[in-house]
Amino acid sequence: MDQQNILPRPPLLPRKGQLPKRPRTLTATNIEQSLPPHRRKKAPPLPITKAFMFSGVHPNYTRHALDEDHTKMEIRCTQQGCTYSKVIGRSLSGTNNYNIHYRKCHPGIPTNAEELQAFKERRAVEGGTPTVSFFNRPKEDQTHDERFRNLLLQWIIKNNLSFSIVDQPETKELFNFLSPKTKLIRGQHL
Repeated sequence: MDQQNILPRPPLLPRKGQLPKRPRTLTATNIEQSLPPHRRKKAPPLPITKAFMFSGVHPNYTRHALDEDHTKMEIRCTQQGCTYSKVIGRSLSGTNNYNIHYRKCHPGIPTNAEELQAFKERRAVEGGTPTVSFFNRPKEDQTHDERFRNLLLQWIIKNNLSFSIVDQPETKELFNFLSPKTKLIRGQHL
């Protein structure tokens, strides 16, 4: 028999009413299949920390949980123009390395509570303002009305109340009952 050129056969077409076969799944273990973004699990939120470098209204660093690896988080410097970031485990064991970065790259920015207090006092002396503000004055130095105003402000803010609650007749009646000689404050003057 003569050798004929054997051409590869085209794949068989599906029969009527039959769906085409789906491709085989990968069996290799080193190839990671990633889920589409809407199906990926979000990392649980990070626990609140009281570390000076990560707390406050304007922290020196921010922490971000990694969705790809839930056991890790990314630490980023918050100073404008700084690109310092580091991926570490989810638990903070110390902040000394972050202090070193601030002292080296951002000198003059406080890295702990004591430095912040000294910075505020130094700035107050340079500006000629008193080092103790109204709200930080010792209780002994405050008059009865000043102390009342301070406590009233704390109560309103911590309980997320409206300042107009002070102007309500029921509130005025309560304050007059508790201390008739205390001067009442209007909500606009708090």
